[in-house]
Amino acid sequence: MTFDLSSLKADKTLQEDGNWVKDILPDLHVKVRSTSSHTFKKRMAELLKPYQRLGKEPTLEQQEEVSAKAVAETLLLDWSGVVSDGKEVEYTVENAIALFTDIPEFLIAVSQAGNSLENFKHETDLVTSGNSETT
Repeated sequence: MTFDLSSLKADKTLQEDGNWVKDILPDLHVKVRSTSSHTFKKRMAELLKPYQRLGKEPTLEQQEEVSAKAVAETLLLDWSGVVSDGKEVEYTVENAIALFTDIPEFLIAVSQAGNSLENFKHETDLVTSGNSETT
């Protein structure tokens, strides 16, 4: 039995430009870049650099802050279906950071969507315009 490693290849354009992933949580859709994207890796490195200069490991709280900021700024590109306290929440980086901080499970769900190879093999069939300011 063999395994064809080429089946692991992702669409580099989707990884960098992002792809809509539907139902990361019930009725919640996100457009995300891959955690393998140059943009995401570069931002993570930039945010961790101050700790490296000091020769220190960031605390758990600092790691969570860095992760939330990097995901909000470079991994998450848009969302659809985000509601908090009964009101639809517009996608902005600031709103994403606030929700990631308040609801860490949301950060985990978005990160997992960006980490899943299957989400970057081909364009999904999700038909949505999202609700970002730029859409």
